[in-house]
Amino acid sequence: MKILGYVIILFLCVIIDGCLTNAEVNSKSKTKINGVSYAASKVLIDSVDLTSIKNTAAGWIALMPYAFIKEGETELSYNASWQWKGESLEGIKQEISMCHQQGLKVMLKPHVWITHGEYTGDFKLTSEEDWIKFENSYTKYILDFAAIAETQKAEMFCIGTEWRLFVKERPTYWNKLIVDIRKVYTGKLTYASNWDEYTETPFWNELDYIGVNAYFPITDKANPTIEKVLQGWRPISKQLESFSLALEKPILFTEYGYRSIEGTTITPWVSDTKAIISMNEQSLALEGLFISNWKENWFAGGFLWKWFNKDIKWSTRKNSGFTPQNKPAQLVVKKYYKIED
Repeated sequence: MKILGYVIILFLCVIIDGCLTNAEVNSKSKTKINGVSYAASKVLIDSVDLTSIKNTAAGWIALMPYAFIKEGETELSYNASWQWKGESLEGIKQEISMCHQQGLKVMLKPHVWITHGEYTGDFKLTSEEDWIKFENSYTKYILDFAAIAETQKAEMFCIGTEWRLFVKERPTYWNKLIVDIRKVYTGKLTYASNWDEYTETPFWNELDYIGVNAYFPITDKANPTIEKVLQGWRPISKQLESFSLALEKPILFTEYGYRSIEGTTITPWVSDTKAIISMNEQSLALEGLFISNWKENWFAGGFLWKWFNKDIKWSTRKNSGFTPQNKPAQLVVKKYYKIED
């Protein structure tokens, strides 16, 4: 019923074109959340890594400790001895402290990796018993990191990422999880929904931000002009604005980014295909996203995907991945991250 209510409100707001003002949605936040998503590594983040991030004019960082689960199992593994330091409970404590010392605000964003990288949105169990086992395991994982977010004073916590079927089939669990998180964490909460499902998430009213992983298809051809990119964004931005106004919540891009390849705006979520490298298209795609959304009052900001430790090869050589590090796209990010409302 909540989803139906959202749809009705969204429809009415489109017709009325402004049942609420933009100022009412985002009046409490005049500065955009200008963040990067930091990939955990074998060593803890240090001042050198954070200096490179701050050189983009970023003021926020998302730290992403992973839990792991094999297909067909119901118990998550996390904080294991075989995991990287940047994913451990103690490592996250130290990294949040280091980020704060360097003047960066933190969103703690636990992720789950399913064997072979299967999409979390398709995760499904067949029995009530298995669901309960998994939910108990997920709750423990999330509450352990939420407690760290509280003690270390992380400014934001993300309760999950792209659990499409899990959210759809177990809404009561998610409502209880949010209540349980609020008991141990007093900062801002969001959830990272996929770009094609954010209107179906039923618990936005219980959170502070509508989180969207913004890998929207923008064009249908490679090598677009900036005009084509902006044209592709218009209906998407309009829908985001209407949804934000309807729920009286700002939109946060919990992830956004583009690979440095030809055709990056066609299927931005695809990460493992071979393609012709194009630094220009990555820069153009980011420019279009910023022009279309950055100054809008309904838009809270976002976390660029993805930034790597200085010792990892993806941060130092030209590649086809999402990172803008040492690429022309880094200058595009810096240009907009320096802009204040």
